[in-house]
Amino acid sequence: MVYEYALLTTAPEQSAEFEASFPEAIAILRSSPGCHDVELQAAVDRPGIYLLKVGWSRVEDHVVTFA
Repeated sequence: MVYEYALLTTAPEQSAEFEASFPEAIAILRSSPGCHDVELQAAVDRPGIYLLKVGWSRVEDHVVTFA
């Protein structure tokens, strides 16, 4: 298993809209071959900051297949 981590930012006043639209992005990621897990965590002390964690079977699933 290979994990991809991405720091995502949005304007704090757009956080609710971002979070509401994220299930669509999760569906796209999960439908990609080799994707096993998608998790989004919001920072508790900084509105608009998120950490995205995606679990892939292999590096190639992320950098070749998903790209």
